[in-house]
Amino acid sequence: MTKGLVRYLQTGELHFITFSCYHRKPYLASRVAKELFETALESMRRKYGFAVLGYVVMPEHVHLLVNEPAECPSDPAGRCNSTPAKRARSAGSTDRM
Repeated sequence: MTKGLVRYLQTGELHFITFSCYHRKPYLASRVAKELFETALESMRRKYGFAVLGYVVMPEHVHLLVNEPAECPSDPAGRCNSTPAKRARSAGSTDRM
């Protein structure tokens, strides 16, 4: 975490989360990759009980607006980011997500 950065968790507020693909490569440019991401996002939303108020999937990054789940909001987002990458690699894709 950046020195001096203060995180306010469990405040009941919304969280705006942005994350990028590995080396900011456009791994989310294809329809299949976007669908994998959306499937993973829905799975994490149900598992952790948070609401997705909005999201934007760009070719090399994602923006999410979510409410606060019971656990740290970066944890579900991180898992949502890594799950499609694992699925794409197991399906035979040679590119890193």
